[in-house]
Amino acid sequence: MREAFLQSLRRVRSPKTVKDYDRAVQTFERFLASKGLRLEALPGTVLADYANWATRRWQPSGVHLRVTVARQYLDYVRSRGVVVPEQLRPRLPRIRVHLPTVLRDERLAEFDRHLQALDEPYRTAIRVLAATGVRVGELVNLQRRDIEVADRRVWIHIRGEAGAGNAKSTKDRRVPLLRSAVPYFQHYLAEVRPGLAKGPYVFPRRDGRPLSVRRVQERLQAIGRAMGVRLHPHALRHTYLTLLAEHDVDPFTLQELAGHESIKTTMRYVHLSSQRVVKGVSKLDALFESKEINS
Repeated sequence: MREAFLQSLRRVRSPKTVKDYDRAVQTFERFLASKGLRLEALPGTVLADYANWATRRWQPSGVHLRVTVARQYLDYVRSRGVVVPEQLRPRLPRIRVHLPTVLRDERLAEFDRHLQALDEPYRTAIRVLAATGVRVGELVNLQRRDIEVADRRVWIHIRGEAGAGNAKSTKDRRVPLLRSAVPYFQHYLAEVRPGLAKGPYVFPRRDGRPLSVRRVQERLQAIGRAMGVRLHPHALRHTYLTLLAEHDVDPFTLQELAGHESIKTTMRYVHLSSQRVVKGVSKLDALFESKEINS
């Protein structure tokens, strides 16, 4: 039953997501086996019991993930004709929300200084990451065919084909490279890339394979330690999208640039920054102050 469930996901989910689901379902099946339970004879409390069991083993986010997958798995099993009773709603631990780092002004300048000290191809790879907001899995899998110059801009073509890194989107999209990063990228392509390994990848290792996501993460973490902040690829993506939102780029354009399948993801992703809150409240301040003066 698990394999049929995973097969149904492969049509709509990325390979990485399907792999995560597979691990989560296997964990749920091990829990059922430890309790002597079978899919054909489950109690109505199995999800609640599973949540309690998981809470003793994982952080809140991990518990939510596993219970969510288990619920979807049971829904699929029910759709295949197996009688699964309605489940008692599980009590889940609260997740503490840590908003990703957003680099602004002096922090961006400091980040750039640390970036200059990196070796290639990591220096340019991370610069492109910050200047496009793409996912790190999309970045490391970029090939020469994905670089396009048009309308006096450099465009990055993100391919949504299956197996393209750890991309979560199945749709193709084109993302413009920020103009400030264009000279660095053009220098890299003309002067640095020809001296690296042969092959199609824009940012290769010595053996020609694409850069390791883990190695990119490690270099960003080292910069973050030097700056005294938590820094990782997602923080650069979040910075890119947040700053666009603060400059009134509409959510649908943000969705297209980010490659989100749903606009709901975009609205959750680009949180209400302090600058937007102050900007909005200032408008009310001005409105009420004018009313007080005129009254």
